Amino acid sequence: MDNPNKKRILRYRKYFFCLGFLLVALFDFFLPRDPFFWFDGLPGFYSMFGLVSCVLTIIICKALGRHWLMVREDYYDVKDQEEGGEHSD
Repeated sequence: MDNPNKKRILRYRKYFFCLGFLLVALFDFFLPRDPFFWFDGLPGFYSMFGLVSCVLTIIICKALGRHWLMVREDYYDVKDQEEGGEHSD
């Protein structure tokens, strides 16, 4: 990434995406809504709902992975010693 032209393109791309996100956030305040519930009409509700949902999904998946999928570091060594076999790599 030593090429200055490539750095400039990446910088413009970052500005373009930030501008797009800013426009979407601004449109959320000015576009008319037909809310079904009272909280549907709050500005930025769906943005915050999406952010909180993603964060909760990541936290829950990390907890599941840590407590359900992961095993102790010496899991196979202990199992091999209980069977009386030698561990060979």
